[in-house]
Order: sequence, then structure tokens, then C-alpha cells
Amino acid sequence: MNYGAEIAKLREAAGVTQSALAVKIKMRNDKLSRCESGVLPMSEAEYETAKAALDLLVSERQAAWVEARYQHAEQATS
Repeated sequence: MNYGAEIAKLREAAGVTQSALAVKIKMRNDKLSRCESGVLPMSEAEYETAKAALDLLVSERQAAWVEARYQHAEQATS
């Protein structure tokens, strides 16, 4: 399995930038880029870390969206 290509596909589908994921997993952006493009292999451990970080980033985005909707609803009823 090409872990880097899989992470690239998941990251793009989630709408997460490469730099945001790199920061979250504490990996240099250029290394993540090389892993995603297949120039540098991504280990299974790095893949699992990146996948978990993507899940977290998506969850954080969803939580922020729900909070914004709640605040908007509160303002509308005030």
C-alpha cells in the first residue's frame, strides 16, 4: 500500500491543506509532500498518525461549524 498517496487522497477529500496536516503531525511540509507524491515512503506508523490527525482536524472543523450555527441561532432569537 502506498500510504502517502492514500493520505493525500484522504486529506484532499477532507478539504485539509497539506501544511495544516503537516503542523498537526509535526512533520515538515516538504517531507509530507514527498511522501504524498511517492518520492519518499511513508511508514505505517506515520500513516496511522496522519490518518488520526485528519480525523481530528475534521472533527474540530465540524465542532466549530456547529458552534457558529448555535451562536447564529441564539442571535436570531435575541
